Amino acid sequence: MKFAKELEKRYNCLAVPVPCDTPYEYWDAENMTAKGLISMSHTAVLCGLGSIGKSSLLINPEYGNRLTIGTVLTDLELESDDLQPDLCIDGCSKCIDNCPVQAIADKRVNQKLCRQNIFGKTARGFDTVNCNKCRTKCPMRFGITKSK
Repeated sequence: MKFAKELEKRYNCLAVPVPCDTPYEYWDAENMTAKGLISMSHTAVLCGLGSIGKSSLLINPEYGNRLTIGTVLTDLELESDDLQPDLCIDGCSKCIDNCPVQAIADKRVNQKLCRQNIFGKTARGFDTVNCNKCRTKCPMRFGITKSK
């Protein structure tokens, strides 16, 4: 929100922040499949911020797969960076092999299998993340230079 307001102030443009987790434009309750207003990871790829890995996670050369992406839509004309090469290592299948519910296949994630396993609650009812093995087992989890 702060960034969008600053853009509007400095450049006399329109800027609308879009959060990374809600609202969902599409929710299929039976399959627990969600689709946001825009795909943040695919937008990030087109902006030159990274590439999509086998686990369908965005991989950034500097920060690896441990990113949360938000978006600011604007009417400014901006140039993207050059597209990144595929940062996922050829022949690597650690994200696939370490998924406890076999939710990853063909650069897609079965959201129902993943969601039923990944999220949990504490005894007091607070939301928790119980699984992120696709992120932690990835050799690119910290980016190019930090993962080696």
